[in-house]
Amino acid sequence: MNDAATTLQVEIKPDDVELIQYAFAKAAIANPLMVVIDGDDAVNYVAGIHSSADRRRDANSYLVKPVNRKGLLALVKSIEAYWLKINQVTDE
Repeated sequence: MNDAATTLQVEIKPDDVELIQYAFAKAAIANPLMVVIDGDDAVNYVAGIHSSADRRRDANSYLVKPVNRKGLLALVKSIEAYWLKINQVTDE
């Protein structure tokens, strides 16, 4: 597991932020979840403008939020399987 991996969530709706947090908890994912409210904040975070020690400088994909809890839980488990367990981070 990639213990340092942070998932970046771009979301303006507090209820949807809470829903993603619920899905992470339900899937037993302990990795940090960074929430920003718009695309500009996301770009700033990825570019390193926000102060965080564990950010990635390059984002190479995005995911579309499913419309129901079952789909959301499946998506979150997929995130964990690939990005938090299989994916290897290169040293820059």
